[in-house]
Amino acid sequence: MGVMRQALISHFTLLGNSVAHKYGNRPFDKNILPVNSEIMNIIAIGEGWHNFHHVFPWDYRSAEVGNYKYNFTTGFIELMNKIGWAYDLKAVSADVVRKRALRTGDGTWKGYDMKNQEGEVWGWGDGDMNKEEVELVCTFNKIK
Repeated sequence: MGVMRQALISHFTLLGNSVAHKYGNRPFDKNILPVNSEIMNIIAIGEGWHNFHHVFPWDYRSAEVGNYKYNFTTGFIELMNKIGWAYDLKAVSADVVRKRALRTGDGTWKGYDMKNQEGEVWGWGDGDMNKEEVELVCTFNKIK
């Protein structure tokens, strides 16, 4: 039974990644394969926002929907943050999301309301980031 369970988990994981890179919208970057798939999001309990994840890989939320109804992963990470098991959580600002969607998206961005986000950074760890931009990133439960 253990081999069958492992085989099923592997197949469902690979199926999920296939769907998340083919069927859906590209609201943040139409030039890359990953998509935002509402169907995959329902099946994978919050892991269907691959276009956002690939454009902003350092954002702990993996989506910008702003609530837990469509993104259980964010809720779990924030719960771990509250009890001290997750720290240094980084999030992209709503303004940067909007600018990126308008600049490179496919026109399907709905402009969800994001909470408590200030600052403007295009990609975490980019060589062109200066110290001030690094300090502007919202970091939650930062280790001292």
